[in-house]
Amino acid sequence: MPRHALCIVASSLLLGAAALVSGCSDTTPGGAGDAGTGDVLAQDSAVSDSLAGDSATPADTGALPTDTVVTGDTGVPADTTLPSDTVVPSDTQQGGCTPGERVCDSPAAYRTCLADGSDYGPPGDCESDEECRAGECKVRCPNDPKFGSYVGCEFWSTDLPNYPDPTLNPTPENLPWAIVVSNPGAFSVRVAFEMPPLFTYQPPDDTVPTGESRVFLLPNINVQGTSLRPKGVHVTATGPILVHQFNPWDNTFSNDASLLLPDPLLGTDYVIMSLQSGATEIEVIPGFSFPNQNGYFTVIAAFDNTDVTFQVTGPVRPSGSIPQLAAGDIHTLRLNRGDVLSIQSDPETLGQAADLTGSRVTATKPVAVFGGHEEAVIGEGQPDSEGHVESPCCADHLEDQMLPLGILSTRYLAVHSPPRGTTVIEPDYWRIQAAEPGVVITTSPPQAGANNVTLPQIGSWVEVRTNQSFEVTATGKIQVGQYLVSRDATEAVTGDASLVLMVPTDRFRKDYIISMPANYNRRYLAVVKPNAASVTVDGVPVTQPFTPLGATGYGYAYVQTTEGVHVISGDEKFGLTVYGYSNAVSFSYIGGLAGPGE
Repeated sequence: MPRHALCIVASSLLLGAAALVSGCSDTTPGGAGDAGTGDVLAQDSAVSDSLAGDSATPADTGALPTDTVVTGDTGVPADTTLPSDTVVPSDTQQGGCTPGERVCDSPAAYRTCLADGSDYGPPGDCESDEECRAGECKVRCPNDPKFGSYVGCEFWSTDLPNYPDPTLNPTPENLPWAIVVSNPGAFSVRVAFEMPPLFTYQPPDDTVPTGESRVFLLPNINVQGTSLRPKGVHVTATGPILVHQFNPWDNTFSNDASLLLPDPLLGTDYVIMSLQSGATEIEVIPGFSFPNQNGYFTVIAAFDNTDVTFQVTGPVRPSGSIPQLAAGDIHTLRLNRGDVLSIQSDPETLGQAADLTGSRVTATKPVAVFGGHEEAVIGEGQPDSEGHVESPCCADHLEDQMLPLGILSTRYLAVHSPPRGTTVIEPDYWRIQAAEPGVVITTSPPQAGANNVTLPQIGSWVEVRTNQSFEVTATGKIQVGQYLVSRDATEAVTGDASLVLMVPTDRFRKDYIISMPANYNRRYLAVVKPNAASVTVDGVPVTQPFTPLGATGYGYAYVQTTEGVHVISGDEKFGLTVYGYSNAVSFSYIGGLAGPGE
């Protein structure tokens, strides 16, 4: 992304090196080690806990410091219990409730806590066109028979942390960010934006015709650092829509994208994918320095009186009501509807790597959760004429909306991103993360350090660097994230770093609708389908050959496409991930997923 003439870097603490000044800020997962195809870069052991410990065996690693007593199945201190994946207010767990608080009694009814807080009163009915969600009666969104639950009528978004890069004007965090709305339905829909206090936005045209998409450029909200402020944007529509977020918009330095989950798919239990922060700020030239490049996770409350508890796997920068936190610390805050809690890691230091991957977020009501990095450099540059390899250009914004633990599963097909070279295929970095304690993961073809490995606690993870596609299976639920390398780590010297979560095979769909922005040199659909299945793009059969993915019964192909709205369909369920490349810029997002019961 930004093409720095001078950048601050730190060699990874996971490899035990000290901070230094060099060519570019290296936030490569696990550092810029010498690992080849399939190598794990996270510590010398197979399992990482994001705490940069010295453990030599998987049994000594986990999601907490080694001097913390943990329970057998939660990965939290024995005297602390993180809320489970329920929608019941936390006060009721002690035999009472908060006066006036509502909970759902059924999909069509609610109950209200009595004035004395002793119990909930008799049920009250929602209106005939409403349904109860997290204690509130909301207008029922018509089901879309083709695209299911990943399209909806209500979504939450915010202007996620981006880097205040002093080499660019305007800096990335001050550039417009975009909500892209696509309408798969048979009728036009109208879209509205409920903005935070002190912010206003009236779209020039709030109507999205059937089969089309609209780009809405929103004013800068600039969620930065560690903070808790009312900065959520609520997107609503008169019919089912598909929503993507681009930050910033349209081939702008330091860009990434997310597929937004509609409100009914939001959950109350998440684990975080992020990346370690860069070096502490250093004055490279007298009077001129680069700010730190930091990892983050962000939580948006969809309802009032939402208690959010988070346990962090790296040091956290303090701010306001949020104290300085060390790895393993647990903190709880109460959020109201539209509040945005953003947690930023402290810069990498000689004592500990500040990586928030593996952090746990739970809430008493559904929340939207995002993970990523302000601006990261990933991978190793191509060798020069003398064989020297330096950290590559360029740094790019990372973001993705995290999937609730209830949506995760046990089998994933980790398809390599569309290659940016022909002779040399660049590696992808992968993080495989436990969503249940004691999960054993297996990879095929085997990936070094990630095959027959036990992840002891929720949030424990391993990291793989490989130019292969592979299958991941597990004895319990896991989360799988793909990290694309930076521009100069590729043979074609194009694209840049990006983050996208994978969808488990039992969440594949038969139909997807996606939106591609303009001004990207290459736009790809990565399709992974059963070997005998047929797939069409906008009604046209995909006839190019698919590469078999081992003995999985699936094959994959990269389909180039154009800007605009596209419908991808199959006669069997298949997986889809979307990518875009240009010079020093990339984006990626999942094409969609099947919700519970689909």
